[in-house]
Amino acid sequence: MKLSYWNLALLAWLAVQQTFISAQSPMDNTHRDAGSSTNLKQGGDLGTVDSTTYGSLQSTIQYTPRHHSRYNSDRGLSTQQPESRELLQSGPESHPNSVHGASRQRRVLLQGSIHGPPHHKSHFTKSNSPPQPYRSLSADEPQDDSQSRMSELIRPFLFGTCYDPSHALNYPLRNSDASHVAEILDKDFAQLRTRFSIVRTYSAQYYGNDVTSVASKYKIKLYLGLHDYEDEKMNDLELKTAVTAAAANPDTVKAIFVGNEDLITTGGKKSVEAIISLVERVKQHLSEAGASHVQVGTAQQAGAFLNKYSTEEMARLVDSCDIIGLNIYPFFSEGYDKTKPIDILDKQWNQVLSRFPSSESKFVITETGFPSSGKAPDGLPENIPSPEQQKNYFQAVQTWWFESANTAPVFWFMAYDRQPHDPLVTEHGHDYEQYFGVFTAENEEKGVF
Repeated sequence: MKLSYWNLALLAWLAVQQTFISAQSPMDNTHRDAGSSTNLKQGGDLGTVDSTTYGSLQSTIQYTPRHHSRYNSDRGLSTQQPESRELLQSGPESHPNSVHGASRQRRVLLQGSIHGPPHHKSHFTKSNSPPQPYRSLSADEPQDDSQSRMSELIRPFLFGTCYDPSHALNYPLRNSDASHVAEILDKDFAQLRTRFSIVRTYSAQYYGNDVTSVASKYKIKLYLGLHDYEDEKMNDLELKTAVTAAAANPDTVKAIFVGNEDLITTGGKKSVEAIISLVERVKQHLSEAGASHVQVGTAQQAGAFLNKYSTEEMARLVDSCDIIGLNIYPFFSEGYDKTKPIDILDKQWNQVLSRFPSSESKFVITETGFPSSGKAPDGLPENIPSPEQQKNYFQAVQTWWFESANTAPVFWFMAYDRQPHDPLVTEHGHDYEQYFGVFTAENEEKGVF
C-alpha cells in the first residue's frame, strides 16, 4: 500500500497526540536555540556589521552578475560538455545505471553519510491535503514544541528549497527603500516552515538583515550561500555575517556554499583554484570563531564534474570541500521525457558519484526545478513549461529522493516566483526564469504539493 506524503504527516500528527495523552505533561523543549547564549571564542570576533554600510553597498551593486549564471547558456549537457552528453546516454560501463549494464538498481547512500543516519523507504501518492496555515511569530515566542516534533517526524528526508526574498513586490530590486526587507524575510520563513525543514540561500544577509536569525526563529536549518560581489568590502561583510551567524546559531547553520555555477568550464569567471582558496578562507574564519562544525563547499553544475578534460582539478576541488552541491536541471537538457521525468536527474547524479566514489557522501543536490510557465529553452522545443509539468517533476523528485533512502538533502529551485521586472527575467530574455517557484511572487501556493 502506498501512502501519500501528507498521509504520513497525518500519521505522524496522531503519533504526537498519542505522546501527549500518554505523558499527560508538556513536552520538553528539545528545539531550544542552543546558540542564543553562545559567544565567539577569543580571537574569533569578526566585528559587528553596520546595516547602513550594507544597504549603501548592496544598493549600488545589487545587480552585478549574481546568484545564477543560467543565462550564460541553457546549460544542458548538450550545449556545454559534449563528452558529458555522451556519458549521459551510455553511463560508465561498470555503473549500475548504465543503459548498457545488466542492472538498473539505484545507487543509495545508506551508510557512512555525513548528513545523518540512514532512513527507510517512503512511498507516497498524490495528496489533496490543504496547505498548513502560517503566521509570524513574535520576537520572544518560541515555535510550538509539538509542531516542531511533528516536523521532525514527517520531514526526516531533508527535502528543502532555495530562497531569495527579491520575489516580494516591495523588495528593493534597484536603489530603493529597503525598510521592508526584515518584514519580507519574516513572512516568508513563517510560510516556508509549513512545507520545508531546510532552506538554501544565496546570501548571508539581505540589505543588512541577517537571514540566519529569522531561520532560527522558525526552526529551519540553513545552507547559507555567500554571494560573490565585485566589491571586496561587500564580500568581507558577507563573510563576517555568515561566520558570526554560524557561531551564534550552531543548530541552524549546517553548511556554507562559496560560489554558485561560477566555474569557467560552465560559463562562469572562477577557476577551480580560486574556489578552493575561498573555501579555505571560510574554513579558517569558522575555525577562529569556534564554528568548525559547519561544512564548507561550493555548488556547481553537475556537468562540471563530468568534464573529462578537468577531472584532476575537479578532484582537487572535491578534496578541499566538506560538501559539494550539484545543480541538475533536466529542463535544460536534451532528451527530457515528461513520462520519465527523473531519468536525467538520476543518471547525472549517479554519474558524478561514480567519478568520485571515495567522496560520494559529500554530494548533495543544491538545485533542481521546472518552471510553470514561459517559453521552452533555446534549442529544446519539447521542454515546455506548464503548471502540470512543474507538479509532475516536483512530485517525481520527491518520490525518487524519498524512495532512494538517501540521507543527503535535495533543494528545489525555487521557493518563490520572481517579480516580472526582475533583471534576471528582463535583461536576458528568458521568461521561464520568472516561474520556478512553488509559491507565486505574492506568496500563494501553486498547487505542486
